[in-house]
Amino acid sequence: MRNSNTLCMVNIVPPQQDGGIKQLGGIEMETIHTIRIRQDWLDNAIVEAGGMANLAKKMDVTTSTVSRHANQRVEASPRFIGAVLTAFPIQFQDAFDVTEEQVRLRRARYVKDIVAA
Repeated sequence: MRNSNTLCMVNIVPPQQDGGIKQLGGIEMETIHTIRIRQDWLDNAIVEAGGMANLAKKMDVTTSTVSRHANQRVEASPRFIGAVLTAFPIQFQDAFDVTEEQVRLRRARYVKDIVAA
């Protein structure tokens, strides 16, 4: 079980007044909104189920899916949200939070290939 005092790798920040984009150490950052499972809810669900494997079976997902959420490595996908809400008689806001996070922008680059005529 995760210690609730463990620092989260997600950088939750207040809304930006510059359209959601700012510079951080020369890297262009953007603020996005996403959905994450509430750690207190997930930690309790793991304990009550008797471990991650049992919780995964109850939710009909893989143990690695539960583990990634327990370690705060992923955002909640529609399938995961559906699995939680189907397996437990709870409301969305009981198990999930909408978070605001900073992400680094990656720009796609077009490369021109010369094709023989």
